[in-house]
Amino acid sequence: MIDISSASNNLGESFESVIAAGGLLNPAITPAQYVPFLDINDNALLARFGMVNGVVPGLDNLSEKWEGLVLLPTLDPTRPKDYFLFVANDNDFATTDGFQVGSAYNDGKDIDTMFLAYRVTIAPVPEPESYAMMLAGLFALGAAVRRRPRQ
Repeated sequence: MIDISSASNNLGESFESVIAAGGLLNPAITPAQYVPFLDINDNALLARFGMVNGVVPGLDNLSEKWEGLVLLPTLDPTRPKDYFLFVANDNDFATTDGFQVGSAYNDGKDIDTMFLAYRVTIAPVPEPESYAMMLAGLFALGAAVRRRPRQ
């Protein structure tokens, strides 16, 4: 995941020729931060499910690339911040028993198409508009209290 909460907003700024002079980021620019969220290639975790992430192709080996990702709410009223994260890939026709365009073929290796499912908890990130509405409400409340006649 990428955290942009403290990153520079360079919209309208002119850093075109001086973003990273000499390979060093301009100190006036604060980059977004990478925040680890889920490592689907962790061999210790994969081993719990009889899988590996290595160089030898096989039905227990994760593919080298992942091509699909979807995040859906679990709709669990007791855990409203829970989601299902689905990650998918195909086998790029890497099979010893293939059939394509009317002909059988043998690619010399077997790699499964995989579909991984995770249940994850994600805290919501308020949009800037939410903060603006909250501040406007507080100011309105403060103004109403100030105008109220004192007893």
